[in-house]
Amino acid sequence: MLERSVRPEQAQPGVGECLVSDLRSGEHAETSSGDALLKDIRAIGNELVKAWLLLLVAQQPSHGYDLVEAVRTQGMSVADPSYVYRLLRELDRVGLLSSHWDHSGRGMARRVYTITRLGRAELSRYASAVALLGGRLQRYGESFEGVRLADPGN
Repeated sequence: MLERSVRPEQAQPGVGECLVSDLRSGEHAETSSGDALLKDIRAIGNELVKAWLLLLVAQQPSHGYDLVEAVRTQGMSVADPSYVYRLLRELDRVGLLSSHWDHSGRGMARRVYTITRLGRAELSRYASAVALLGGRLQRYGESFEGVRLADPGN
């Protein structure tokens, strides 16, 4: 996907953490493989924020504040809005988005983001990856439910 991704250990608190905290708050014991999975889930959460930003901008050119709020309405935990602004600038820098300053409104000028042709291609790759992962997760969940229902209490 995006070549200059934020590595999991660089992630801002709250981004991708919604997935991780949901898992940790349940009955799930942490193991070394479980910890690795949680780290991967955090990285997936970071990529999902990027995918949502591309999708939202493809639907309608927007400025940063509206995009932060829109990402949050999609269930993505963004504790630090500056993370989204940094992602937007990075997506702009690598050519997936373009931006311009809008001076037409009241108050300060706002940077408005628009998706580029390259950004649409990346959005298509994200959509394929999310569909593939979603199908695999659904099959796993269905299989797990079958095991849990068949468990005699051990």
